[in-house]
Amino acid sequence: MLPVCTQNRAHLCGEMEQYMADIVKVTTPMTGYENTTPRQNPITPGDTQIQNVADPTRVNRPDGKTEQKGADNSGYMFRYDSNFETFIQRLRQMPTLTETMSALLLGRMQTLVSSGMSPDMAQELSKFLRMLVMDQSQLEMFLKQQNTASVRFKGAFFDVMREIFNGSDSPGIKNDILQFLKKYNDMASTEHIAKSMTGTIERMAQAMPASARGGLLELLGKLEVLLQTGDRGAALSMLQNQIVPYMGNYIARTHDMGLARTLLSMLTLQMTRYENGSQESMLQAFRQLLGYSGVRSRLGGLDDNSLMLLLRNTEFEKASGNNTFADTFLELASRALRGEAGVEGRQAFENIMHALLLNQSVYMPLTHLMIPLEWQGKMMFSEVWIDPDAENHGKGRATKERTVRLLLKFDIQDLGLFDTVIELHGEKTVNLRIAFPEKLSPVKKNIQSGVTAILKKCGLEPQNVVTEVMRQPIGLSEVFPHLYERKNSINVSI
Repeated sequence: MLPVCTQNRAHLCGEMEQYMADIVKVTTPMTGYENTTPRQNPITPGDTQIQNVADPTRVNRPDGKTEQKGADNSGYMFRYDSNFETFIQRLRQMPTLTETMSALLLGRMQTLVSSGMSPDMAQELSKFLRMLVMDQSQLEMFLKQQNTASVRFKGAFFDVMREIFNGSDSPGIKNDILQFLKKYNDMASTEHIAKSMTGTIERMAQAMPASARGGLLELLGKLEVLLQTGDRGAALSMLQNQIVPYMGNYIARTHDMGLARTLLSMLTLQMTRYENGSQESMLQAFRQLLGYSGVRSRLGGLDDNSLMLLLRNTEFEKASGNNTFADTFLELASRALRGEAGVEGRQAFENIMHALLLNQSVYMPLTHLMIPLEWQGKMMFSEVWIDPDAENHGKGRATKERTVRLLLKFDIQDLGLFDTVIELHGEKTVNLRIAFPEKLSPVKKNIQSGVTAILKKCGLEPQNVVTEVMRQPIGLSEVFPHLYERKNSINVSI
């Protein structure tokens, strides 16, 4: 997909994260603060949905309300204390990225242009639209680059790590591998995390009265110098011993429970990642892994310098370092979120970033690709979800034959929305189901024969090709049911 945050685009990602809490609604705003709307009294006389409403004229029995909210449409119970449940609910309610991007691209963003777009924003938009015009060779290169830049843990080194992890029954080695990967990820994201911290502190200052923000801005200036020089220890010391106490004292004095307090919570999480991402901490985690014979036999020849050189030259780092398309899109989104595209433009890009962030959630075990382009004079937007181990979810061990499952959605100018589910069994066997707009029903047989011919031309063996008129869009849960199966076991809360 378009990688939302990579190390070399920290200056843009920092700006995007400034809006992340508001877009994803990580916390629930307090009444009287952000995003509040007038509400009617939810309790009405005779409402049978309310359990044991307080009545001063009588003594009620103990309230039978639990921490669950009844079964949803899939038969599962919603838990108030579960972040995973919140993710599932927002995944259902989220405006689809395909619909939002298609509305913008197919109309050439005319709505944005007519809604008071700034000159700089218009220039950036023109640059972005020119990049969408591709021929076959450019499209092939574009797809390869987006796929490579979408997964950080990719390449021979991480393949070995994955094999060791999947082949071991030891909880200890599995936990240590995950700890190493976490430290590596934080180390590789150091520049981005640093920019996120300074952006969060800037937003805290904006949310404070003018009389209180001066001291914080002074501390921020000193912090930025330390971050630029790479003095991690001194930067952490200033954060822990000066900036956090300053904010704690401000909140204690003013009882400010609004945005400043919420951002302070975000800052502490960013500080934890920054502290966790030191190079020495990552190397120490790898040395600990070498204590296991299974790791030592495969990777024992790597010293500290060799490991660092290998990690700095992964396919992900190379691809993300040259992904000008993602850079341009993030700059466009950043300007829109700052208000340079007008109210409608800001709302549209908020929906886009909301969808991207949800698809990059730790709870989403799928690779997500986003492919906008202009092909032979027609605008098109595609969105792909990929599960590389579709048949192994929920099983004790991997099956002999690997199954890759894809959900491909694409909207073509003047034709409409298509949904395609593809399953690749082993190396060549393919099952495919494609749903197309009703206007194309007269050419249903042509679509089926054409798709079959394309698969054979690619060296695949189509086993079952189904074509049908789209009655309603295919949902993620229909193609990837394990997303919802995990609701029985995952209960993560803040």
